[in-house]
Amino acid sequence: MKRIAQRNRGRRGYTIIEILIASAVLSLGAAAAASLAMTSTRQEDMNWRIALSLNWHESAATLYRLGHSPSEILDILPPNPDVQTHTITESATTIGALGSLPVATSQLVFRSDPNLAEDRTHQILTVRLTNE
Repeated sequence: MKRIAQRNRGRRGYTIIEILIASAVLSLGAAAAASLAMTSTRQEDMNWRIALSLNWHESAATLYRLGHSPSEILDILPPNPDVQTHTITESATTIGALGSLPVATSQLVFRSDPNLAEDRTHQILTVRLTNE
């Protein structure tokens, strides 16, 4: 029995305090990684919604440039659940030798995060070239 006690005397094991501290540090690291993953996923979803809404708005401007009326544009484009409002204000402007050209200011209000009551606004000024 004395020989076993003498052999184990040179070996040192981990104390319960060391194990608890290591577990706490590991738990904090795992919690931080989970939080980062959730935040990253949410940010990716927001960026997707922003890109989709801006692409929708650019398509509306292109349709106006091609000669479609504001009511036709809304009928042609697919519905976007993130779009709150979309308005097209038409006017005319004179550009040098081109003369008076139709111009539209297209304003899009959209929500990038459905959980927040924060709307974003994007505006595009579009000139329609005519063959007159």
